[in-house]
Amino acid sequence: MGILLIIVFWFFIFKYVLGDSSKDIEYSQTVSSSDIDNMTGSQFEYFIASLFKKMGYKTYVTKSSGDQGVDIIAQNNVFKIAIQTKCYHNRVGNKAIQEVTAGMRYYGCNKGMVITNSYFTNSAIELANANGIELWDRHTLGEKIKRYN
Repeated sequence: MGILLIIVFWFFIFKYVLGDSSKDIEYSQTVSSSDIDNMTGSQFEYFIASLFKKMGYKTYVTKSSGDQGVDIIAQNNVFKIAIQTKCYHNRVGNKAIQEVTAGMRYYGCNKGMVITNSYFTNSAIELANANGIELWDRHTLGEKIKRYN
């Protein structure tokens, strides 16, 4: 019974991981911090795209290589957001901020974000502030998941 529940759980979260990345995706159950920590980078991307869908955005997960530093495009009538995701065990540094800053221009976005299951270095926070990039660390991500679940 337990293995069946796990299979059903992952199916609902990642039912399009192997399919067309432009399709809408959904997750249907509460996910713990340890579940997120055990996700692959691709799973984390689709999880974040699904969260933004619940927040009222249309989402598109970019191709895995040559994505110009953007993993997800989330759009509503106000914002077109370039999102870089980092499913890390260590702190996220400047490189992620640099990537999304360049990528948001490439995709014509008016907002950039970096979202992680970890935290950011002080230098990354300074660089994000200087470039208007919004950061979601482990704490912020947990709050958003609670709010939109």
